[in-house]
Amino acid sequence: MTSTSSLAAVGEQPCGPDSDGASIYIGGGFDRAIGTNGGFNRSNLVKTDLQGAIDPTWDPAVSGGGVWTIALTTDQQRLVFGGRFNLVDGAYRPGIDRWSRARVAAP
Repeated sequence: MTSTSSLAAVGEQPCGPDSDGASIYIGGGFDRAIGTNGGFNRSNLVKTDLQGAIDPTWDPAVSGGGVWTIALTTDQQRLVFGGRFNLVDGAYRPGIDRWSRARVAAP
């Protein structure tokens, strides 16, 4: 995966018997990410599989600044991320937010 700017944080959701497969979450200061399945407009946070393919349905649209830290909750169902951003998916979320790892982008 490459991006048009800087990468700062990486989080991994491991494989397991109750998992849909391993995912890698990458944060930083970027507006486009290029994976093994092509380029996607992504603002500061992207989800890929272990082969580097970007999940085309998962797009939290983080704006106003980058994502500098990422963690999964202990049940591995939610991703918590922090940084210098103001908005996530159009909602005011100054500096911290969480998303379900299964959540999809708004239509």
